[in-house]
Amino acid sequence: MTTRAMLLAMLPAICIFLLAACGKGNGAGGNAPAGNTAEGNAAAGSSADGNAPAGNSSAGSTAAGSGAAADSISTTDNSEFEKALGELAAENGCSLSSVLSVTPEGKTNSSVVATVLIQNDEQRVNDFLSKLAELVKNSGQTESLVISFGDIEKANEPAGLLSAIVSGDGSWEISQESIDYNSERNLWIRGQFEEGSGAHPELERLIRSTLPDASSYKHRRTIYHDLKTEDFCAEINRILEKSGSPERVEVGDIYIQTNFTAKDASGKTVNRTAYGIGDYSERSVRLVRIE
Repeated sequence: MTTRAMLLAMLPAICIFLLAACGKGNGAGGNAPAGNTAEGNAAAGSSADGNAPAGNSSAGSTAAGSGAAADSISTTDNSEFEKALGELAAENGCSLSSVLSVTPEGKTNSSVVATVLIQNDEQRVNDFLSKLAELVKNSGQTESLVISFGDIEKANEPAGLLSAIVSGDGSWEISQESIDYNSERNLWIRGQFEEGSGAHPELERLIRSTLPDASSYKHRRTIYHDLKTEDFCAEINRILEKSGSPERVEVGDIYIQTNFTAKDASGKTVNRTAYGIGDYSERSVRLVRIE
């Protein structure tokens, strides 16, 4: 098993171990949302009424099966690296909130789990991760670094902006990120929806253009699915194919669902649902179908 695969497999246990060692309580949930509500762009865990995958909840999965893994982890004296990590954070206007070095069973070098508060800005985070990668690569004792970032301007909130894995060869990758993280793509997603109502103005314009009485349109609720993986896209594309739509989604798109009421051709007000695709690469929105 590669170091990266091992870290991903052991990450839940390492985090539990770190929390226990630091005397911390449970984190901020961890449930994977089925669909993100557009109202304030907060993850609400709402389904798409059977028309989109419900998503896998990670509730319970963090603890399940991690006890044995936690038994194979031991703390390690890696004070030199931990000191260098703290100094690097301070030099870059960050704050090192917590750090713990652990040695997985069968490994001689340690892996480090840390939390850093940083300015919520994609370029600042990427620059800091590049410097961290050099630090890990040049360390003779550190196999890898698992790091969580929090917003330095919201120091009292859980450090849930994003997580990353820095490997011993100097490579790094983001393993998880919140919609609150100010990446270019997240800013685009958040900018798609009206604050408060959560409506998608461009999709609403497309919906109204198909109605017998556009003035009768009333928004009820909008949710979206953030398509970050090929598997999630394949699941949405199966739904689109089954519905007879020629449209397909790609990684990076968002799949939008809007519930609304409007008058039909007979003048009766009915509940309807529209589906759309937000194309990040084209910065455009397409109406897929209305039910």
